Amino acid sequence: MDSFFVLDGIHPDIVADVAKEVEKSCPKRFQRLFILAFDEIYIKKNLVFRNSTGEMVGNVKLDEVDRKLAALDAEVEDKVLEKKTPAVEQLPVATKMLSYLVTGVCNNIKSVVACYGAANMTSESLDRLTWDVVAALEVNGMEVIAMVADNASTNRRFFQSQKVMPGYGEGAKAVYCTPNRYDLDRPVFLLTDPPHLLKTTRNCLYSSGRKRTNGKGYIRLLTKNGQRILWDTVLQLYNTEMKNTLKKYYKIKQGDVQLNSYSIMKVNSAAHILSQTTVDAARDNGWTDAEEFAVLCEKVNAAFEMLNGTYSDEGRRKRNYRLNTYESLEDQRFEELLEIWDYFDEWKAEIDRQYPEKQRNHYLLSVQTHEGWERTLKGFHGAVRYALAVAEASGDKAFINARKLSQDDLEHYYGKQRAKTGSNTHPSLHEALRSNVQMHVQRKLSFKGGKKGTTAVNTAISLEDLSAPLQKRPRGGSK
Repeated sequence: MDSFFVLDGIHPDIVADVAKEVEKSCPKRFQRLFILAFDEIYIKKNLVFRNSTGEMVGNVKLDEVDRKLAALDAEVEDKVLEKKTPAVEQLPVATKMLSYLVTGVCNNIKSVVACYGAANMTSESLDRLTWDVVAALEVNGMEVIAMVADNASTNRRFFQSQKVMPGYGEGAKAVYCTPNRYDLDRPVFLLTDPPHLLKTTRNCLYSSGRKRTNGKGYIRLLTKNGQRILWDTVLQLYNTEMKNTLKKYYKIKQGDVQLNSYSIMKVNSAAHILSQTTVDAARDNGWTDAEEFAVLCEKVNAAFEMLNGTYSDEGRRKRNYRLNTYESLEDQRFEELLEIWDYFDEWKAEIDRQYPEKQRNHYLLSVQTHEGWERTLKGFHGAVRYALAVAEASGDKAFINARKLSQDDLEHYYGKQRAKTGSNTHPSLHEALRSNVQMHVQRKLSFKGGKKGTTAVNTAISLEDLSAPLQKRPRGGSK
């Protein structure tokens, strides 16, 4: 790790290291396509003096524009409060760390290439930092074809501020494709993280039919084709199943129904509610007022499965074609993804016809969730088809696991960050930056192998060796 300096921002050594790995193992263009995911983690406010460089680590690094905006905000605040701030410039202390993870679409390469200390991130600052990271990757031979982030307000404003790629997005309210600023002929598709959309959809359902704290009206009242889509249906399913000795619909559990501040953040809990099991339970009970509830769960479950395939053999093992890898431009799931968006779009058009503008959001999914589904379904559709078209243009065969176009790897990285600090789940910026370098080096070392013994020479294992089926070792020896 001595050759890797701990840096706040784009780490040139890590980017160069990933570029060497790409150059070595990815000779064809479709293998050089990458996804860029970014997210924030809360960190401990702490300043550390670094002896090696003589700098203070823990502050938010501002460029000239950010400095002028901060100074202007301070001047306006002084005039409002009628006070005078000292002329000494004070940089804000970082309370979050913004990380950028690059993942290969058709290879096994992934690494966090940039980390920034942040406090109150704006969409303008996010725009500048994100495209700086894209530039660093493009210069080193990695083509970024998609960006993935959660549905936070700053991320939404950043996505919506992007220029629409010609030929994409006509009539769409969510910006899901923008020109690559370093090659205007190439698109960059924008996606909202699918697991995050699953949770926000469940949250909208959870608030449907629930009365406000003041007792006046409902928080939300989802309505489709004249039927109410209510959380009471989930409670009714759970209570009915609890009376059965032999439980047929086992996925709906007490923790999924009685949500708290912890369970409401779990993706598995949302997946249990919006699952095919729930659909079958609602229809088997014959409740006439639960059909639209079942349709919503069925559409969301189908979308999540097509956006969340994990490994190459998952679809065959689970006998579910929606979990298969994407290998052909003729895949029927591309049409199904657009049909699911048509369902959400038609739902909104129906409510727009029936209710005044001020009341419409009350009968629909939240505006943020609706916009996120449009961006993700269309962005995923475009990104996967673009990668497959690049492979077919050169006469190659590619396969794409859907989960690569999500934040799962970044969430796993943050889990390791928290684990490295022991009982302290919020590391400081200096600790997080140092852990990032350590994890990158450890990942490199984990690809070394060879014969056992002190005299054996370690040899690098190729990606072809890693993907080859395991061979059964003969009994009686290691030969």
